[in-house]
Amino acid sequence: PGMLRALPRLEFLHWLVIAYLVVLCTVVGYLLWFFAIRETPVSIVASTVFMQPLAGVLFALLLVDETPRWSQLGGAIFIAAGLVVALSGPSARSVEPGDRPAREQDRS
Repeated sequence: PGMLRALPRLEFLHWLVIAYLVVLCTVVGYLLWFFAIRETPVSIVASTVFMQPLAGVLFALLLVDETPRWSQLGGAIFIAAGLVVALSGPSARSVEPGDRPAREQDRS
């Protein structure tokens, strides 16, 4: 209730930030996600979720001049290693159309 009462007092910049979060981060993000799932094996697309913490740290370094911590570097190394393992495994390899289950072939 308190947040709703504050809406009329928001400045134009605040509305721009909300619009950015809605349009770019949510709508465009989900459209890209579903396009990627349609065009790429789900195991690969799902693995990219783990890139979000790395992107967050990178943007914090570049955009707000945040000082990196050793724990972030250690986390980045573990995330990168996990992605290498996940994306180089047999389930991440390209799937030929004939190898897909019948229900997936019907959608093509």
